[in-house]
Amino acid sequence: MTAFFDGKFAKRHAAHARVDLRGLVIESETLPEPAVWPFDSLIVRAREGPQGPWTLSSSTEPQARFRLDDPAIFKQLAQKRPELAAARTRFRGLKKGLLVGGISAAIVGGLLFIIPYMAGPIAAAIPQEFEADFGRAVKRELNAQLTHDETGEAVCSGDAGLAALEDLKNRFATHLGGDFDYQIEVIESPLVNAFALPGGWIIMTDGLIKNAKTPDEVAAILAHEMAHVALRHSMQSVITDQGRAILLTLLSGGGGAPVAEMSAIALLYAGHSRVQEAEADKVAIELLNAENISTNGMAAFFERLAGDHGHSNEHRYLSTHPDLNARAEAARRDGLATGERALTPSAWLQLKHVCK
Repeated sequence: MTAFFDGKFAKRHAAHARVDLRGLVIESETLPEPAVWPFDSLIVRAREGPQGPWTLSSSTEPQARFRLDDPAIFKQLAQKRPELAAARTRFRGLKKGLLVGGISAAIVGGLLFIIPYMAGPIAAAIPQEFEADFGRAVKRELNAQLTHDETGEAVCSGDAGLAALEDLKNRFATHLGGDFDYQIEVIESPLVNAFALPGGWIIMTDGLIKNAKTPDEVAAILAHEMAHVALRHSMQSVITDQGRAILLTLLSGGGGAPVAEMSAIALLYAGHSRVQEAEADKVAIELLNAENISTNGMAAFFERLAGDHGHSNEHRYLSTHPDLNARAEAARRDGLATGERALTPSAWLQLKHVCK
């Protein structure tokens, strides 16, 4: 079983694939019906190794993503569409003589084993200047993964709406300390999603903003993502999920681009751990309290999404991480029942139309 995202909600479906006369057929118990992608519609978005896995999409469902980890199925697809086999590999194989120069196989093997267990200390030791540069590269790759656009045209530019988000960001940043230069980008995508990237970048989709019923809900999401940045969760997640591949890529002579591509895919598909989500919720509630913003918006957003999607543990926001209803309960318990509105009515209206 592997991961399928339908492109409508950031919900991870455990799915499997097969090939028939129609094309690639993706099936899951949580899908109302199989997704059928014709051979001539298939696009390879990423290929992480000579034998995969591959991230696929379809021109018929351009926002959807399927992570294919079966080389036999990919071979069948490539027989129908030979150009698929020529897709650029994101993860380069080890070159001969890789371990020359005093680096022994035992040392590298040890690093590969301990990297996931040392993600926190490793992330803390990374200079923020490097993390900021790395975050910009990951942002470009993530935007391309979400929007299929590498020109920047999918980035929303409504000045008044962006100014409203900037105001909220600056208010929260005063309580977080640290040297991060928090920056926000809104991209045009129907997904209900937001991402905290290494180095201070926060990406929101306009699908999420449209889904929000009040500015307090958006404020809660922003506070949550800023908490992930301040706690360096994104860097930890990248190290945990992609640390081995990143190390091998760097040692094999791979550059920053493949690393950023793999990291963007890791953040898109894996998200954060349960512990990280709980920690970010706690800090977000503290930020909302400090700015006298009710946490009822946070609770309402979680409750609505849990109801919309049934299985609250399968949305990235709903996440595979703590149960949404429990998160909503904690927000009501630990936050303010009443407070000032996060944005004025006019600013809220501008934010809702940030992509127009």
